[in-house]
Amino acid sequence: MISKSFPDATIIRSSAFPSEYAPFDMVMANWTLHFILEGRDQYLRDIYAGLKP
Repeated sequence: MISKSFPDATIIRSSAFPSEYAPFDMVMANWTLHFILEGRDQYLRDIYAGLKP
């Protein structure tokens, strides 16, 4: 569904935040934070650091 809505998007599936591909225009972490029990704050900081200004 996402690839149909955003045909020019690059979709990355990963078990950890893929900082090596940054910077990102947008990060969609659907249900991700629900399942992260430890390191949730760091995950959010990684997302923020990986976004374009």
